[in-house]
Order: sequence, then structure tokens, then C-alpha cells
Amino acid sequence: IIQECFGRGVETSSDKLSAGEIVEIIQERFPGLYRIPAESTIATTISSMYQMQKKGDGTPARQRRNLPDDVLDEIRSMMQQYPGRTGAFIEAKVKERLQQEGELPRGYNRDLV
Repeated sequence: IIQECFGRGVETSSDKLSAGEIVEIIQERFPGLYRIPAESTIATTISSMYQMQKKGDGTPARQRRNLPDDVLDEIRSMMQQYPGRTGAFIEAKVKERLQQEGELPRGYNRDLV
């Protein structure tokens, strides 16, 4: 959601949102979710995204790790299936799914998620 909001602000300057406004959007999209990032965390994320944009590197750090597309797709899929869960839970689900399919990438480790 943060990347989506940041992208809208990049495209149209008048669509820029503050960290507080992004928190409100998260609360609207996921009512009852208790694990919402703090405004300071969102502000830090926006700042780092802005710095990447200034440097001409619009690729988030996680995607620069050269993960296979199928792993990235699986991570995105799990994040959509379990919107209130992050981190170790998503990692475990991705690893479990890829092991079932026999496609666990060589060198897969906790650092990938």
C-alpha cells in the first residue's frame, strides 16, 4: 500500500500523501487489523523510496536480490492471501509451498523475505 501511495504521488504531485494519511488508508482497507505500521515507520519508508528515486534506482531493495520470478510471485500471492500477516509467517508459507512443489531455490534462506 505504501508503494502504491508513493507511486501515485510520483505520477501526480497533488496526490502525495502523508504518513498519517497512509495509515488511514491501511485502516480503511483492512478494518480490524491491529498490526499497522507506525507513522514514523511509514515516513522512513517513504523517505528511502524518495532517495532511491533521486538516485535513479526505483527498484526496492528486496527485488535487487535476484530472486527468481516464481519466488517473488509466490511471496506476493501469500501477502495477498494473508494481508494481516508478514515476516516469518509469510516466509514459512512460501517455503512450505515451494517445498511441496519441489522448487525451493538453491540457497533459499530467511534473508529472502
